[in-house]
Amino acid sequence: MNISKDRIDAAYSALVLGKVLQQIADQYGWSRQAVNDAGNIVWATLQSYKVAQQAEVNALNQDLPEGWEMVSIAAPVDLIEKLKEEVTRRTNK
Repeated sequence: MNISKDRIDAAYSALVLGKVLQQIADQYGWSRQAVNDAGNIVWATLQSYKVAQQAEVNALNQDLPEGWEMVSIAAPVDLIEKLKEEVTRRTNK
């Protein structure tokens, strides 16, 4: 995003923390509309990112063998290693 850190922080305060726009505007010396605009820019960027992520997943899934599905997980390293080993074992049958 090509916006300042203050605008990102203001958008975070509104979108994530749920602060009132006027409260945020007063904190930064802005208008409520300026805070709303910052929130809209961040929200639109997030939506574009989600669309791009889904497009990537769709493209990658087209190359998978029948009966396979792509997932993204966060897990302890040892469990991920076990999963990798199992996938390798199954693909080398």
